[in-house]
Amino acid sequence: MPAKTPTNTTPQQMLQLRITLLNVKPPVRRRVLVSANLTFLQLHKVIQAAMGWEDYHLHEFEVGRERIGTNSKEDSFLGDEPALPESKHRLGDMLANHKKFRYWYDFGDDWWHEIAIEKRLDASPDDPPVRLIDGENACPPEDCGGIHGFERLL
Repeated sequence: MPAKTPTNTTPQQMLQLRITLLNVKPPVRRRVLVSANLTFLQLHKVIQAAMGWEDYHLHEFEVGRERIGTNSKEDSFLGDEPALPESKHRLGDMLANHKKFRYWYDFGDDWWHEIAIEKRLDASPDDPPVRLIDGENACPPEDCGGIHGFERLL
């Protein structure tokens, strides 16, 4: 009789996330459903697509006291600890004990997002790994000058 191959009995989880661009009026929000197996790099790409940005700038996630993103030479120059590599860390692993985390895009225009985990759902094998569920208002265009530039543009 062949040996049994261990199977993963943990069901795949989906995270319903509400992404809010902070400090802008009218409010800019997106709601997405994503697989907990996504990496933070993949989530970055989801956010870029959902917001309509074109990934021109640096970005970083903050989960608790951890920074997750791409490391730069400036990290060591400024004395900062290097960020955890976003391509190697999965949402389900890093967000297990969190209800909110932050995403920072374009360190010049300084776009901060609060990401709230609204629901943790079991997934079926037929579920796509990413779905845009809902959105509210247009996102600022790239390089518009941050919050004040966006206000002038409106």
